[in-house]
Formats: sequence, structure tokens, C-alpha cells
Amino acid sequence: MAQEGEPAGASSHAARYPASGAPDDHSLSPPAAGEATESAPKVLILGNFRQTVTVIRSLARAGFAPIVGREEEGAFGAYSRYRAAVWEHPPVKQTAAFLAALVAFLGARHDIPFIFPVGETALRCLALHLEQIPRGVRVIMPPPTTLLTCLDKAQMYQLVAELGIPRPQSYAVADLSQLLAAAERTGYPCIVKPNDSLSFFFGKKVVLCHTAEEAREAFASWPPGNDFLLVQRYIAGSRPSCHFAAVRGKILAYFEHDVLRTDRADGTGYEVEGMSVAPTPVLRHYCVALVERLQYSGVGCVQFLASADSGVKYFLELNPRLDATCALPYRYGYDFPRLALDCLASLEGGSPSPPRVPLIYSPGKRVHWLLGDLYGLLQALAAGEVAGRGALRWGGKLLGAFTRADVHLTFWWQDPLPTGFLYAQVLRALWNRVRRYVVAGSKCPALIRQDAQKSKSC
Repeated sequence: MAQEGEPAGASSHAARYPASGAPDDHSLSPPAAGEATESAPKVLILGNFRQTVTVIRSLARAGFAPIVGREEEGAFGAYSRYRAAVWEHPPVKQTAAFLAALVAFLGARHDIPFIFPVGETALRCLALHLEQIPRGVRVIMPPPTTLLTCLDKAQMYQLVAELGIPRPQSYAVADLSQLLAAAERTGYPCIVKPNDSLSFFFGKKVVLCHTAEEAREAFASWPPGNDFLLVQRYIAGSRPSCHFAAVRGKILAYFEHDVLRTDRADGTGYEVEGMSVAPTPVLRHYCVALVERLQYSGVGCVQFLASADSGVKYFLELNPRLDATCALPYRYGYDFPRLALDCLASLEGGSPSPPRVPLIYSPGKRVHWLLGDLYGLLQALAAGEVAGRGALRWGGKLLGAFTRADVHLTFWWQDPLPTGFLYAQVLRALWNRVRRYVVAGSKCPALIRQDAQKSKSC
């Protein structure tokens, strides 16, 4: 997880963290000119995702100077008022070039004691090449072997089976004929998903097949980069998400919320609306068992499927990272980005006491991702998945979620530029399409589509 050799000042700073608590309108103010870059400990944040702005705001509030990595123009976190600097770097997927640039940057900047990888691409890259990180630089993530285990769905299904945690009936398949045969054994509807969420999968998290004909149509060719896929029984119901922070296999903080809606008409895809709920005893028990078995240290999020028919809670996945919706627990005192640093300090003996969490838990608080909701509606209309009354119902739910939300996923009135930049990108894309349509005089192009990476980012 971390390199040996404590960077100067790291332990003392960890001990001086303010107590965790809900951020209010006055708890986070921009650092004084020159203060963040000169005196505060630096943290290099890698990854352009929805949770990136929460990480920036959290670490600035904790007294750090966030340096935001940017590999593309759309890195909206770079526009946060709380970032101290921006580092331009090659795409993380270009592993050799990225690592060479990272090592050179850290070699030239001896004042950066921490790296905070936000997304799975950067996490995997650093887990596989941790030996290249300069001695004395800490990487805020679970231990590499634990992280890589969590990213392997088939391995995790085997582990949860050994622990007696329910999981949907699943088959591993290596070609199209096996896929169709497994779908027949499983029964329709069924879910097909990649074993590795970083592999290409048609810009989707999963594919829901209601019939054999749909399965043949969806998998006319094998998705490249996947050695095998998983065919899984479809479970109709809700999707609880369990955020946690742990040290040496012991959970120190736990926050639970339900996914109410996603950006896809069939209920798969990315969450756009959620609500915090009181901890469910059986889910917390499952999380405790998983974390203890893995001897997990760091933050993560376990997702389950709660069957609408039987009420059985099935394991879905364990994400060894901050969940995209960590803005919700952050707003109500469960500051998981800060807790990730606390867990690292506690693991290495740099903190005299375990991380602290609020005494008051806040169920019934709602979070909404407006941009994802809008894109989901546009994509569903373009694909013919909704029309007429269905589109109106979606629009009504969108407006209701927006007005009821206690937390908006990326927007905060004291730091509006990151979200403003996202909407500026949308307007620019729409204008460019309209202009091409007018100039070319051609048939109006399909509505904007995003690949999976951009959907996670916004």
C-alpha cells in the first residue's frame, strides 16, 4: 500500500487533522494567497471522475494543497477553486509514458508526499507498478493484492461463496456459443458483464438480455479485450451501496444508501438518484465479513442487489475506491476522502488514534446527478427505449429529484466552476452538432452519446 520511509512532516500533519464533521457554509474557505502551495502538504490527485471534486474539497478542508492531474481537456476538477495546481500528464492507459512522466514529476517535486488515485485505471496502474513510485511517497489506496482481488469479479464471487454471502447464479464464458448456452441455463432475462470493469464492453456496465434473440443481437461479435465474460441471473430489485473505511480488516466507518434510479431505462448503468438509509444489519454483517477476510485497509464501497421478490441481499461487487456518490456521506460528516488518509496514517502508526466519525447518522438524505439524468434521457430517446409518456415520466422524475435533492453530485455553490465547465462542454457539443447540421444540410445526427469513461467523469 505504501512505501517505507515517512516523509518529513507527514505524521505530525496527520495528528493535526481537524475532527471529521459535516462541512457547512463556513468550514471550507479558499487558502490565502501562496499558503496552499508553500506551506501545506501536497496531494497529487489522479483521475477525472464525479467524486474527484469531493476529494479536492475534502483535502483542502483538511489543510492539504490538492494538485490535480489532468490528461484531457475535460478534466473538470482542475477548475475547482480549492485546487492548488494542475499537472498535465499523458493518459494513464498509456502506462509507460504515464509512469515515466509521474516519476519525473515526483522526482522534481520533493514536496509531494501523497498520491490519491480516484479511478480504477489509475489504481490498477499504481498497484501493478508500485515499485516505480519514489521512496517516501505514499499512495492512498488499499494494498495492491487486495485491490487487484476486488477488481476480479470471478475471484470475488468465489470468495463471497466461501463466506456464505448470497450471490446471483453466474457462469464464466469464453466465447459466443458458451455465452448463449449459459444464458439458456440461467434463464431470461439475464445479465452479461465483463469480469474486469476496465475492459471494453460497448460503453456499458452490463448488457441486459430478455430473450435469446436479444443476446444474439447484442453479442454478434465478442467484445475485444475480454478473456471471458460473466453470465448472471437477473435480480429485479433495489441496489444498496455500503461505503466503508477500514484498517487491518476492521470497519471504522460505515454509511449506507440506496440507488433509486440510474441513467438507463432498464435500471442498469450509473446512479443518478439515491438516498441515505439507516444501516441494514445483514448488509453490515456481510461487509464486516468481507473486510475481515480481505484484511482490507482503506476506503471502499460494497454494492448489493436486494431482490424485490424474496428480499434476499445478493453481493454485486466491492469497489476498492471511493464511490462516485461519496459527496452524499461527505455532506453529512462521513468524509471518506479524509478517512482514506486517516486509515493510511493509522495503518503506518502515524496517527495515535483511529479515524473519528460523527455520532449522528443522517438517513433520508437525497443525492442527484442532474447531468447524468439528462444524458440518460437523451440516450434513451435516441435508442428508442422511451418515447411519449415514458419520456414525460422520466422528465417528471428528473425534476422531482432535482428539487428534492439535499446534495447535488458535483455542484456546490461555493465551488461552482467545475460543474459550470461540464455544462459549458455540453452546450459547446450541442452547438457544434447544430452547426454541422446546418452547414452540411444532412439529416440531424443522433443525440449526444457518451462513452462509459465520460459518463463516470461528469
